[in-house]
Amino acid sequence: MGANGSKGNSNYTSPTPNDLGGAGYGVRLFSPVQSERPRMPAFTLKVGIVGSGRMGCLIAGELVRRGCTVVLYDIHEPTRTSAFERLCELAKISLPKQDAESAIASITVANSLKDTLDRSELILELVPEDLALKKGLFNQMCDILKQLGRSPGQVTLCSGTLTIPIGDIIGDIQTQEYRGSCLGLRFLHPVWFIDDVEVTNCEHTNRSTRSNLDKKLKALDFQPFLSQNVSNRRKLNPQEVALFVNKADRQRQRKVEQEQQSGLQQDGQLLDQPRYPIGSNVYVKRSDGEECIAIVTKYDAAKNFYTVELEQAGSGKLKQCREDAMRNGPSVRDADQLRREAELKAEAAERLRKQEAEERDKQIKEATARLEEKLAKAERDAEEFQKKTDLEKKEFLRRQNSLEGQRSKAEEKAKAEREKREEAEKKRAEEADGFLKRLNPLEERDKIRAPPDYWDKKMAEKAADGFAAIALNKTDPTFAALGRFLETDKVKLAKSGADRAGTSHDTLKLACAWRLENPSLWDTYMSGVQMVGKDMERIKAAGVTAGSVPVMTGSVASSLPGQLRANVNEAFLMHGTVPHVVLQIISKGMNERFAGAAAGTMFGQGSYLAEDAGKCDQYTMMDMQLNAGNASDLHKRLYSPSVPHPGKVFYILVCRVALGFHVRIQTNSRPFKSADTGQPVFPVNERELGPVPGISAPAILHHSLLADVLHIMRYRELLVFHSDYIYPEYLLGYQRFQSVGGSLKGPYDGVSH
Repeated sequence: MGANGSKGNSNYTSPTPNDLGGAGYGVRLFSPVQSERPRMPAFTLKVGIVGSGRMGCLIAGELVRRGCTVVLYDIHEPTRTSAFERLCELAKISLPKQDAESAIASITVANSLKDTLDRSELILELVPEDLALKKGLFNQMCDILKQLGRSPGQVTLCSGTLTIPIGDIIGDIQTQEYRGSCLGLRFLHPVWFIDDVEVTNCEHTNRSTRSNLDKKLKALDFQPFLSQNVSNRRKLNPQEVALFVNKADRQRQRKVEQEQQSGLQQDGQLLDQPRYPIGSNVYVKRSDGEECIAIVTKYDAAKNFYTVELEQAGSGKLKQCREDAMRNGPSVRDADQLRREAELKAEAAERLRKQEAEERDKQIKEATARLEEKLAKAERDAEEFQKKTDLEKKEFLRRQNSLEGQRSKAEEKAKAEREKREEAEKKRAEEADGFLKRLNPLEERDKIRAPPDYWDKKMAEKAADGFAAIALNKTDPTFAALGRFLETDKVKLAKSGADRAGTSHDTLKLACAWRLENPSLWDTYMSGVQMVGKDMERIKAAGVTAGSVPVMTGSVASSLPGQLRANVNEAFLMHGTVPHVVLQIISKGMNERFAGAAAGTMFGQGSYLAEDAGKCDQYTMMDMQLNAGNASDLHKRLYSPSVPHPGKVFYILVCRVALGFHVRIQTNSRPFKSADTGQPVFPVNERELGPVPGISAPAILHHSLLADVLHIMRYRELLVFHSDYIYPEYLLGYQRFQSVGGSLKGPYDGVSH
């Protein structure tokens, strides 16, 4: 039995009632032997006990006997009330009148946990052995202490845990500054015999907390000893328990042993023969102190214990008694007569009680009827009086209104006109405020979505279709930076050309470049960026780590105007295309609905992008130079006398892409699963990615897909399934060459050479 009254797997062996003096051992709650353990009022400690079960009462009684003041609390009001009444009763039985009054005055019952903590400097928790219950209680106590403004050094929080480590109980306390004031404190049973007290701390416990508790316990004449964990328990065997029995009991035991060895008799009777024979009648005291007749059923000579059956044979009410707690009872015949008389008296008393109860009920009913009749009459009188009062009040008000009619009408008219003017002014002010409120978000949105400062803007405004392709001068630093996008691995590029059409080019050179200024398309892209940004804020708030995708173009991006938006993992990626769709893309943007129309859908039905120009080169077709009289719409838009067609040119788009939170795969085999979480990439169809794990409703879908397949393919690819996340900002016109003896041969077309 632990300090909280619950059973557990402990090495400590609790003594039974037989070990401690029989069924009457409970009356030793306050003073087992006055001569050996006097009351010790020299040190006063304010102790709050949370949990008023049997062990809580025992510990409270012993602490009071040692001079402490105790505040008892239990969540159940009947339990704490019963505990206090039991302590008062045992104090009156066990102590002299003056000491009993002093002990009772030292015990207080608190009606709330907050009151208990406010009035205590040492709090001892003695609730059942349930980890969730204890953790919740300690969290609640720490929160209350913080509300009361009590610092951690002013209070010590102890748990009477038997099987649960104190570290598990306080490890998750939210008010962490109080964790250092928490430790385990277990009183060994029976507390009125054993001065040893087990103290258990953990890595959170402050050294000063343990030291101060040791001083307080020693001042109360306890002997604290440290236990590092729940398995290291103080163990008492029956021989050790005997050392704590009072001096008189030990002397008597030694005397009995000596007489047994010498074969002498005690009180004129052999030692192995009981004073009261089996089956004889004796007088013993009940737990309530009343004496009753009992029948001896068993005798334990070694312990000098009698087992008796209370009242009569077959009652099943057994009790263990020492010889000095018994006296001779009547003969069997007299006992039967006494029992019959007691039964007759009990029956007569029961009849009398029932008669008195019936008479009392009858009187109560009559009194209730009279009271209800008087109450009904009073209610009727009150209702009549209220009606009369209301009529008089109504007449008085009518007369008063008639006398003040003219003056009040003038005042009301003036007031109405004034209120009308104020209402009109207020309405105009509200309309003005509403207009400003509606205007401000629109202005802020327009500011965020405004085209970049480095754009020309004028050409797009003049264009009939609202966009412009502005040719970049070859001396422009942006032109040089875009040329670096075409740098790629020569070996991979040559293999890719051989696989596709038997070509052997290994070098890509920038021939011409255009900046694509499309305000409408830019506004759509910035709307998508804002949506991705809000999703990333929710992902971050949920504690989910959103990693970026390090792409090869990252080193070149810093040389281009306009910074990348890190909050949405914005990056520059490339898309290879054919001449007859270039004008459609730069005017309307990418369209994921056409996925697979030209090059298949190996990783899903989205827009395919690459970080390496060698990958994009696989999907381009040559644009031949045409005569000026037969120029296409694309040539009319891109080329002019100042920007002539270079001949044998191919096209790659350099796009801004909001990659957001990506999902990664490492295979080209279906069904695709995330390489990081193992979850399906396309839970419904291959036009939409799955949700980001760890996000509560509404779900957030992955924004991009990374095909990290360098171990089985030459290049990585990135897919986006919403065109709002892509803006094609530059168009590159490049040519193919082959390295021969340190020089370049070409340009080549798209067929074998």
